[in-house]
Amino acid sequence: MVYSPCFLCHAAAARGEDFCQPCLADMPWNHRACLCCALPIADPFSSHCTVCSQAPPPFEFAVANFRYAYPIDHLLLRYKQHGDEVLGAKLARLMLNSLSEDTLFQLSEATLIPVAMHPQDLRKRGFNQAQQLADSIAAQISLPVDNRLLATRTHSAQKSLNAAQRHQNLRGVFHFPGQAPKHCVIVDDVITTGATVSAVTQQLKQRGSEQISVLCLARTPAPGH
Repeated sequence: MVYSPCFLCHAAAARGEDFCQPCLADMPWNHRACLCCALPIADPFSSHCTVCSQAPPPFEFAVANFRYAYPIDHLLLRYKQHGDEVLGAKLARLMLNSLSEDTLFQLSEATLIPVAMHPQDLRKRGFNQAQQLADSIAAQISLPVDNRLLATRTHSAQKSLNAAQRHQNLRGVFHFPGQAPKHCVIVDDVITTGATVSAVTQQLKQRGSEQISVLCLARTPAPGH
């Protein structure tokens, strides 16, 4: 067998793999997550987080197989800050390879919808990470990508806002022209509170989409977890 170096530790990884088995094992896997929003939950007897138990999100379910923690957070930051497309392809492959057979089956008839960036923000960064992740995933499992979603205005940075403020901040940001695909999978890099993917979901539903789920690489744990 031919080996290639692990992207993290440079030890031997099997051909076609980007990370060695020890590094993969040490990844911040999101093994116990809410079945609705993918939020990491500590209670071994719960299948849903407290928020989703009381008020489920507008999408059917979200999949994020990693927590937003080291080294995933550092890799994503490097990818977004430096436009490292090689790293982006590795993250897309990691995202895809971590999906269960059941999830892959549910994606089989879907259209991928990358979360849009406003042109002003796109010019600053130089690329849309959600778009690149969606394109990489689509190329590997032969799914269509619909790029019609638009971000029609800029919005304040989400980082310092609480959940309610994030939802308010994103009101009216996204627009989908024309009829949306019946089965959509929204693609983004990270779910923090779910405000962004919820705003996109609401717009897709207004445009006729009937089945909407979310696919992200990582999910930010709740404060204190």
